[in-house]
Amino acid sequence: MAGFNPRVSIIIPVYNGSNYLGEAIESALAQSYRNIEVIVVNDGSRDSGETERVALSYGERIRYLHQENGGVSTALNRGIREMTGEYFSWLSHDDLYYPDKVRVQVEWLAHNPGHYILFSDYDFIDLDGMPLGVQRLKHTEPGAVFYALIMEGAINGCTVLIPKTCLEDTGGFREDLRTTQDFDLWFRLARKYPFRHLNQALIKSRVHPQQGSLTLSKHFEEQNELYINALRDLPSAAAQLDLKGTLASFYVKAAIRFTSMSCTKAADFAIQGFRGSLLKDGPLLITKNLVRYAVFRLVSRLYRNEVWKKKVKSINRFIKNKTALLRK
Repeated sequence: MAGFNPRVSIIIPVYNGSNYLGEAIESALAQSYRNIEVIVVNDGSRDSGETERVALSYGERIRYLHQENGGVSTALNRGIREMTGEYFSWLSHDDLYYPDKVRVQVEWLAHNPGHYILFSDYDFIDLDGMPLGVQRLKHTEPGAVFYALIMEGAINGCTVLIPKTCLEDTGGFREDLRTTQDFDLWFRLARKYPFRHLNQALIKSRVHPQQGSLTLSKHFEEQNELYINALRDLPSAAAQLDLKGTLASFYVKAAIRFTSMSCTKAADFAIQGFRGSLLKDGPLLITKNLVRYAVFRLVSRLYRNEVWKKKVKSINRFIKNKTALLRK
């Protein structure tokens, strides 16, 4: 669409992030698409002013906001309220954009007018910015996004580009959540707006031990709530749910996945749905789903067994120690 040149607001929430913040800001300012603004929201960092010093060193090239500590959701919502752009683009202070991230997405929108939520593939990097691997997402049809969020859960928040009007319509990020605020919003958006996957890595996602999902004790509690709420909303989301089979098979597959993630409450909730829908299928499908249920029982025993949990923790410690030795 000729003349399509919307302003994009890149919002960088940060807490005690002076070690990587400069790299993130540089990657935002280096975008080949020029109609952007970069907003850094300091979420009450307690690092003797180091994070603030990094942000202020960029002068008028960025907009700098400071607030009392409230978590990443409050910082993102503050940025959304203050942004002047038509589109929201999130960048974590420890991640990096490729130079064409915004341009690729805006060009797609120029040829596909409408209120779309875009997301993409991404690459992994380590603490030093060295490549660790790639995350290439499966092609997801627009009507299957709700299913994919439950069964695959691979949308990285820093790959998205979202119209501000969609965020305002769905209420933005829930500020009481600390580790699942992104997927909670994706589920709410998916009930009303189409998602589109761009088959290209547009960001570098840094993997390190200080990530919220690894350090915050409420992570599993929030994950259980997230998936239980998603399952509760299945009837109203049926138009955007590709079951890839029957409802019973969906529920038992979801239960297996949740159990492997240690989300046992969500797994139990899914099994209730499985039992309620099992007999609605024909004899052959009932047999297949009972086999899947047997698999669930086996997986459940493994993951809920305390001895197994201790073994997994021991293996993770061993890997972590070996990795640390290799880096020396």
